[in-house]
Amino acid sequence: MDNYLFGLVYDNTPKFNSTVAEGIAVREVPGSERYVDHLFRCAQESFPEGMRYEGWRRCTPKAEYMAVTKKRNNAQAFELARSDVFMCEYSMSLHGKTLDPVKIFLPFVGDAGEIHIRGSSFFVYPVLADRLISVGTNDLFLPFNRDKLTFERLSAHFKVDGRTETAYVYWSAIHHGLKKTVTDGSATVPTDMKTPLFLYLFCKYGVRGTFERICKGGVSIGNVEDFANVKKGYRVCTSTGYKPASLKTNYYQPTNIALLVHESDLTPTVSSLIATFFYVVDYFPNRVNLDEMDDVEQWKILLGQIVFKNKNNLGKLLESIDTHLNSVEGYMDGMIREQLADDNIPAVDIYELFLYIIQNFSNMIISSDIASMYGKRLTVLRYLLFDITKEISKMIFKLQSLPPNKITETDINKILQRWLKPDRILEISGAKHGEVGGVSYPGDNMMFKITSNVVLQGDATAGSGNKKSANLADPAKFLHGSIVEAGSLTNQPKSEPTGRTRANPAVRLDPDGTIVPDPAREPIISELQNKISRK
Repeated sequence: MDNYLFGLVYDNTPKFNSTVAEGIAVREVPGSERYVDHLFRCAQESFPEGMRYEGWRRCTPKAEYMAVTKKRNNAQAFELARSDVFMCEYSMSLHGKTLDPVKIFLPFVGDAGEIHIRGSSFFVYPVLADRLISVGTNDLFLPFNRDKLTFERLSAHFKVDGRTETAYVYWSAIHHGLKKTVTDGSATVPTDMKTPLFLYLFCKYGVRGTFERICKGGVSIGNVEDFANVKKGYRVCTSTGYKPASLKTNYYQPTNIALLVHESDLTPTVSSLIATFFYVVDYFPNRVNLDEMDDVEQWKILLGQIVFKNKNNLGKLLESIDTHLNSVEGYMDGMIREQLADDNIPAVDIYELFLYIIQNFSNMIISSDIASMYGKRLTVLRYLLFDITKEISKMIFKLQSLPPNKITETDINKILQRWLKPDRILEISGAKHGEVGGVSYPGDNMMFKITSNVVLQGDATAGSGNKKSANLADPAKFLHGSIVEAGSLTNQPKSEPTGRTRANPAVRLDPDGTIVPDPAREPIISELQNKISRK
């Protein structure tokens, strides 16, 4: 072949992205030690007073053997089947005294991301995930290290100067132990009463304190009669007076509380706050009094009434809700704050994040291009080490449940050994890890059927490894021009014909694995997307 012609073909042929062709897992999995170290350093923020994380080291083969063959139930065992894992030791202390070290197996992979678990061969595939907040058709999903939350909204009504207005109440099932019913004297609060995000802010700042954070002119609170004559420009907001349809009670007396705000402050966020206030008050009209608007303990009781079954023991209810709130505040660890900062989200605690979600929910839903592959990230460790992350979260919750002034080394050592099992990583071969799978391929090119594989975010968790077909009614599966550049239209399985589960070997990635468009192809991709959207 003529060298000039050969060079011309070569120069005009897209070059493979070596990170994708060799396997995303080959690049990411070696960082598993530092990833878990970062998890412990972030978890340290929620440790009891005097407890510290000291660091980690890789165990020697002898130390690993001694740990594995440690006598349990009067028996010693050593598994001969091959597992591609190694042991690391993570150390903590209490008031300067070293606690029992935590030993955890972590994975390593071979060519193309191959890993052996208990004698069976698997491959680790990258997950196509949103950077942090996933936008749905009418909800937001945020995978914290300690939990995964879905944020939703519902329409609620209140009156402004006698006219009925509608605004959104933003909520999330943050506590997963929601009981069937909770009682409030003669009334019963059903399970379909949601837990509004603003209610969590009431539990932190009170009602006036919450208004001060988003309403320039603040709020005046009184009875309806108190605002019979108000200055020009001010609006009186009241309840609609209707009993919530799902509230089962024979007698209902609506609240007489009213809120006074300036008309210039009636932004969508403030309207949502007012709607949330009356949404809660309408369920508990006999429990919300004017002199308790800024009593955070009272709002904690109401939150506890929603998420726990009332046993007429307010002390225990407050203790339970304080534990819940401490746990929720711990969701905002250092790793999550870093990821939020990378996405230009100014939130340093969970309450600022809730407020950001409330203020930007609608705009995120409207402006997000759900079907686009651009801006999504090809990642491995977040999903591969999820079981370890979950164990650390459980450990933190148990540590926070200890009596603060009576914590001993024995108490903490029991929790560490109970909740941080060394072999949790071996569970990645189960159905809950869609990013780990087997493949039979007789060819000598690992890219076409192995390293080009991509697992969609929704298929990577909760048993979705057994999923055989795609839900083509999902807007995230709609045709999009970005698939031409980031995915594949000629190399895809029958179960997922959208082209998203095979990576284009020439796709452009940021250092963190985020898919970025090629500026040179932007005009033709935009023209294609306009035709798809029929604009």
